[in-house]
Parts: sequence; structure tokens; C-alpha cells
Amino acid sequence: MAVTLRPAVTLATDAPRAGGSPSRDYEATGTPQARAWPTTLAPIAALILVTVAIFAGGALVLGHPLLMGDNLIQNYPLRVLVGSDLRHGHLPLWDPWIWSGTPLMAGLNAGAFYPSTLLFAVTSPNTAWVINQILVSCSVSVGTYLFMRATGTGPLASFLGAGSFAFAGAVASQSAVHIDMAEGFASLPWMLLAVREMTETRRWRCTVLLGAAVACLILAGAPEAMLDVTILTLTYGALRVSLQQSSWRRVAVRTFVGFAIGAGLSAFVSLPALHFIATSQRASVTARFASSYSFPPRALVLALVPFLEGGWSLISQPQYLGRSNLAEVGLYVGLLPVIAAIALASRRWAAWLPRGERRTWYVVGLVGLLLAMAAGTPLEHLLFHIPLYGKQRNQGRNIVDVDFASCMLLAWWLDGGTRPERVRTRAEAGAAGALVAVMVVLLAWTTISSTSLSALLGAVAPSPSQRASIDVAAGISLCLAGLAAGVVFLRSRVGRVGWLFITSAFVVFDLALFVSGTTFAASQAAPPVGAPGPLMQMVGNNLSVGGRYGVFDPDLFYPSGIIAAGEPDVGILEGLPSVEGYGAIDDGVYAQRTATHVRAYLSPGELGAGYFRPLGLQVMVAPTEEFLTPIATLPRPNETANLSPIAEGPGIDPLLPAGDYVPPEASLPAPALSEPLPTLQAGERTGWLYGTVTAPTAAVIVLSHPSDAQLVRVGLVRASGPIDWQPAQRLKIGSTEVVLRFKSLKSTGLVLKLLSGANLDSPQLTLEADGRSYVVNGPLARAMTPASWRYVGQEDNFTVFRTGYTPEQAWVQAPGTYEIAAHLKATVDILAESTDSATIAVRAPRASILVRSDAWEAGWNAEIVSGTTASRFLRASPAGKRRQLSGGSLEPVRQVGVMQGLGIPAGLSVIRFSYTAEGFSKGLAITATTLLATIASIPLAMLLARRRRRRGRVPTSLADE
Repeated sequence: MAVTLRPAVTLATDAPRAGGSPSRDYEATGTPQARAWPTTLAPIAALILVTVAIFAGGALVLGHPLLMGDNLIQNYPLRVLVGSDLRHGHLPLWDPWIWSGTPLMAGLNAGAFYPSTLLFAVTSPNTAWVINQILVSCSVSVGTYLFMRATGTGPLASFLGAGSFAFAGAVASQSAVHIDMAEGFASLPWMLLAVREMTETRRWRCTVLLGAAVACLILAGAPEAMLDVTILTLTYGALRVSLQQSSWRRVAVRTFVGFAIGAGLSAFVSLPALHFIATSQRASVTARFASSYSFPPRALVLALVPFLEGGWSLISQPQYLGRSNLAEVGLYVGLLPVIAAIALASRRWAAWLPRGERRTWYVVGLVGLLLAMAAGTPLEHLLFHIPLYGKQRNQGRNIVDVDFASCMLLAWWLDGGTRPERVRTRAEAGAAGALVAVMVVLLAWTTISSTSLSALLGAVAPSPSQRASIDVAAGISLCLAGLAAGVVFLRSRVGRVGWLFITSAFVVFDLALFVSGTTFAASQAAPPVGAPGPLMQMVGNNLSVGGRYGVFDPDLFYPSGIIAAGEPDVGILEGLPSVEGYGAIDDGVYAQRTATHVRAYLSPGELGAGYFRPLGLQVMVAPTEEFLTPIATLPRPNETANLSPIAEGPGIDPLLPAGDYVPPEASLPAPALSEPLPTLQAGERTGWLYGTVTAPTAAVIVLSHPSDAQLVRVGLVRASGPIDWQPAQRLKIGSTEVVLRFKSLKSTGLVLKLLSGANLDSPQLTLEADGRSYVVNGPLARAMTPASWRYVGQEDNFTVFRTGYTPEQAWVQAPGTYEIAAHLKATVDILAESTDSATIAVRAPRASILVRSDAWEAGWNAEIVSGTTASRFLRASPAGKRRQLSGGSLEPVRQVGVMQGLGIPAGLSVIRFSYTAEGFSKGLAITATTLLATIASIPLAMLLARRRRRRGRVPTSLADE
């Protein structure tokens, strides 16, 4: 795509700088001067090389792509799945691996049809991810460079401004963990460039460029990026039109057409997404939900000292200690942009820069800042009622607008416009001095009383070792501030070329230091596709056909190990289905009934009640911390039992390697403890799993009512499954703390059987093992017991459990029944199955409901043939050669709880279930129409341009070629 540089560019970069000049509009005067190709291409080549060095170089050094956060546990696996579908000739519409099945394309997070996602269909996942990162980052950096050049800043100033925006701040922080956000940001500079061109030329290509950028923005699949980028673009367009009011009609029409083209080209994705969102957990949001992740005002200090609250690895920094998420408060684009933003407020700069440039970027930055922070203020109640925008979460990501405005002001400050060489300004000297003063105060504060500073910032007070590293970070920032002040001081004392060289060195060093401490530095390898580790092998070996697994570690006791533990989206890489998932959008009913929208979590109450059995939940993975809670000592007879947990940090407890302490900076709830087990009646038995293998040396049962000489027997559950029953024992009368007698044996749980006597009310088990005491009341203690789950094995601090039942993929139940219901005696045979379809033959004794264990979603339909037609189909289609079902009636699949159901008649029926995203066909038609209309309009636009040139209505230099 060629971009022609106008006279405005030449004047702002090549005009003589000696002497002052009055305020003037650069775009109204001047003559273009010839520019050598190296001058234009060298900065672009440098930006591309830097991008390649970061992503390709990082992958070569680490041996794996740069992956962290949501990129690792969500975006990468989803894109691998999209590539697999496309490679096998399937449209990526349905994801059968998470949430018992969920829309893939309409779920947006996969970016299923974003242009660079298609790489996953033609090359290896690792290679595709690295190339994708390079292309996205190049789009941001090169696009920003070209836009800055179009505004009038010189090559070097544009290069440094574009690099500051692309490789630091919100762009770097978000792209490290949210590739979909980065893909959305990649459209920003091109949309701005298109709008700027509209204000100055009549080229139809500006409209097409805008349409293509908007389409890519929507296909990226990040709603926050769509809104943030659109708001910035429209704000910029309005400000540009205010400077050239005669162009408002042309700009308004072409902007509308451009957005219409973009919306039309992406309709085949956006329409299904809107249908899915309407039935998702996001369909009804509250103001509290919408205002979550507002940018906290206190985090603005991170624009000066990015590692004041910890970071990632740099100079032995501790993990981020703030209350938010590090990626959500990243806005550091260097210290010189801060100085530039303050310095350009001086009136003297109005005479040196093009008319309106300062005002434009100050307004853009202010709008972005207000929107980023307003979610946490009373203004949120007003924003909440704005269509589309108001109910969107993560509004703090508008901070990217502040970064872009700051980098634009940096580019103009470096370029100088018509500022005379070696001139001094008090504003920039004052800004540099103020910056150094703030750094001195922060360093002194962290040294003298870091606790009070942390309290003021709303962060967690650091430990002594953490405080030392934060002091070092503050000291480094002070040194950088001193160097930045030196850069400002030298501007009036050295030549322009020498000063720009010094400034470039400082900007590169400043950004390199920041990037080395971002989340890119904490990259983690994803499990290789089709090569599961020991833990995932254990999970896969215990799943039968139709079985699914779940992971329970919502408090992230093992934030790195949980990846190897098969966090559900990561299980996509191994083709292992799960009842859970991780993503921005899932079915609203499914999320409410199962509570699986939270990371590595499902409802323990529903788990214990058997709700997940119809969904085929067969294997559970969880750490021991989810079963055992450490206590000071075992309860003693005739004393009130103290079951209050004690805080144990990592590395203290032999059975709980991670302890039971959730650090406050993790922003996670404390583990929810289970209630005691239900009342035990004579002849019944109950039990507890430890969540590990151990040899308890003592155990005490705590009762809610005194015992009455009941006769009980204790059994220890061996890892292999059998129960070692101990001799019967009679309980002491009147005691609520019952000491159990048994041999110390390696076991995975304890079973208590009431042989005779009165009921045992609400028993709780406490035990002693490896010299420490525990109560078995973790979140899973009541939901998973030896009666329904057995120990399989342990790996990487996680334990694998398996149920005793065999899952069913489909069954028949009586009409009018829902969710958990008795099955009717019927023959059900799965004839064929793919990612988004299944053919089933069923012989029912009477009219009934055929239920599939897959999650229901609008878009599932079923074609059914019955009686003799079904018999002919089976005779004509032997196993292994099934043909398409035809001639039957097409009916929408009904919702049975959270599963798929279909009414069937008595006798033999053959049903083909298939999924097509709602709105996909209509969206595809809109996309095709838009594409054809856009292509067809090109000759017309060229013809009109020629007529304008002939009639002399526009200068030749502005006409389309």
C-alpha cells in the first residue's frame, strides 16, 4: 500500500529551522521537495527488524514463542483449533473441547477469521504464532510511523514516536497477554491515517483503507479494542474537521461509508457474535460489572516508575503487588513523552507547530483518560447508558488513547516544527526539573516508609526483600529522570543532529529497560500439540469415549503448574474435552448452572449433587490444598474443637507445598470451606478424600451433637481402590470429639461406617499426618468423597481422580423431564460424529426425548427420519460408509437443562444433529454483497476522479491517479 507524503510532511521535516516563525498552517504553504528512498524506508525497515528481533529472537532464545497470561491459556489453543479445522476442511464454527461445547467463531476470542490467524492452517502452531506476533506488531509500529509522517513530523521523530507507542505502554502490556487486543490496536494507525487523508484529499482509497482497517478491527474479536480504537478515531476526525470545516461533509460521508464497508466485510463474524452475546453471560450486565477494571488514578504514577509495585523478573523484581492486573495498568511509554506532554503546553509551541496539532492530541489524551478512569467515578452511571459502549467491561483499556497522544506529542517535541535551533524554553526545563523532583520524593518515600506509600497507592505492602528491589527500581527511575533532564539541557547547547543522536540513544535504552521487565520476560512454553505431559497423559488415559474432565484450582495455588495440569483451553491441544472453559463469552444458562466461567472452577455444590454426570464429567484434577486445611492441633476430648485454619506459606507444609495462603496481590478470594458431611444413619457410611496419599497417624471426628455409644468402623482407602477396614469401636458417651483407632497405613481417604446406634450429626474429620494437623473441609471435601471418586495418581502437585461411572453420549428420557432424569430403556447408537455434527440411530419404546451430553446453543438443528425411511437409510449406509441424511424434517434442537434434546417418536429413528452459527448465512450474504459492491465501485470512482481532473475542480496533485 503506497502512501504519498504531502507538502505538509516536507515542510515539517525539511524546512529551514533558523529563526522563529509566526503561527501558521503547515498544510497551506510550501512546495514538496524530493526525498531519497532510504530516508523513507530506513525507519520502516528498522521498525520491522526490531519487531522480528523481539518475537523471533525471543522464540529462538527460549525455544518457544513468547506466551503468557491469556495468550497461553486461551488465545493460543483457540487459534490452534481454528487452524486444525481449516486444515481439515471445516469452518471453525464450533469448539467441542471446552464448556461441553461452545461457539468458536462467534465466541470472538479465537479471532477465527482475522487474516493472520489463517497462518495456523498452513504452518506449525509455534511458527504461526511468532509470525502473527510479528505482523501485528509491525502493523502497529509501521502504521503509526506512516501516520506521524503524514501529520508532518520528521523521519527520526516519527520513528521514535512510533517505537515508543508500539513497544511500550498499553500496546506492549496488552499484547503480551491479549493478542486479540494487539490485533485490534493494529488497526488504529491505519484508521487515523485514512481519516486524515479524507480531510485533505478526495481519494476514494482513503475510504477503502478505513473499511479494511475497521473489518480487521472487528475480526480481531476484542470488543474493548473495537470501542477504544473507534472512539479515538472519531475524536480525531472531529478535531480535524474543526480545523478544516469545509471538509466536514466529505469526511462525514466517507467515514460513514468506510465504517459501513468494514462492518459489511466482517458481518459473517459479527452477526453470529451478536446472536451469541445475546444469550451469553454478558446479555444482562450491571453497572458494577461494566465498571470493573476501571483504570485506577493511583496507577498514573506507573507512567513515571513502571515497577514501583513490582513487575516481572527485571532486577529481581517480585511479582506485581498491585490490586489490579499488571497488563491493565501498563501505560509507561518512556519519560520523554511525559516531558513533551508538559512542555508543549507552553504558548511558545503554538508558533512552532501546525495549527491545531497540540489541541488535537491534548483533547484525544484527555478523552482517553476520562473514559479510562470514569468507570470508577459517578460518571460511570452516565456512561452505562451509552449504547454499545456503556455495558462494556475493561473500560480502563482506553488508556491506550493516552499513550498514543503522548507519543504524538513526543514526536512533535523531538521534531520541533519551526522551532529555532538551540532555543531555550522554560516549560521543558520546568518539566524535567519537576520529573526529577517527583522521582526523588518517591525514592525517599520507598526508602523511609514504603508501607505508607503502598497504602496511598492501594497496593499490598511489600516484604523486606521485595522492598529492596522496589527501591532499586525507584533508583533506576531517578537516574533515568536525571538523564532525561540532561537531554533537555543539551538541546540548547549542541547541534540538532548531535542532540537527536543523544535523544535516540536515551529513548532506545529507556524502552529496552521497560520491555525487559514486562510480561514478555515471564514467557512460558505451551504444551506441544499432541504430546501431552505426564499429568495430561494420566487424564487422557482415564477418559472413556464421551468423558470430560475438570480442573479445580481457582485460587491458583500453582499458577504455572496449572498449565501442565490441563487447564481446559490448554486441553484443546491434546484433544481432551472438558466441562469447563476460559474466555470472555460463554452461554449464559451454562455459566449460571455450572459456575464454570471462573478460571479453573466449577460449582462444588453441583458437583456433589451429580449435576455434571450427564455432561460426562469423568476425571477431576485438583491440588491437595482444595481438600485439606491446616489447623494448629487436633481437637481434644471434652474441649471445644478449634478448627480455625492457620496461615501457611509455600514450602512449610509437606502435604500442602503451596500452603493455604493466597497473597493479597493475587486479587483472588480466600478458599471457600465446605460444610460438614450430612447426618449419618445406622447402616450407612460416609467418607473423606485427603486429596493426596499419606499415612495418617491419628484422626478425630468432630460431631455437632454428643455421641451416644454408637458402634462404628473405620476404613482406610488405599491408592489402588480397596478399603482396609479396621476393627469396630464403640464411641464414648457424651463426647463431641471422637478419637478414631486405626493402623497407620498409606491411604487416599478415610471411610466411616455407622454399624448401630443413634445418628451421627454433621461429622467432620480432622487428622494428623507427617507431624501436622488438618481438617478435611476444603472446597472439594464434601463434593468429592470415596463413594463416588477414586484416586488415580499425582503429578506436578496436582492429584487426578476418576469417577466410577461410564459416561453416555446420548440417551432417551421421558417427555417433560429436564436435566438429571431417569433414562428409558432404549437402543442408542452413535453412527458418525465430527466437531459440529453427529448422526444417531435410536429405537425408543415410546415417544420420548433424545438427549445429547453436549451443551445446547442456538444454532443446533436436527434432521430426523423415522420408521421405514430410517430402516432404508441404515441398510443403504453400512458402518464406515455413512452418507448424508436426507428427506427428513429439520427441527431446532431444544434445551434440556444445559444440554441438547430432541423429541422423537416411538420406534426407530435416525437423527443428524448439526450446528450452524445463528446469523452466519445472513452475515455471509452481507459480506459477499459488500465485497462485490466495493470492487464494482472502483471503476466508477476512477471515472469520477478523471472527470474532476478534466473539469479542473481539484488540483491535479490531489486527484486520484
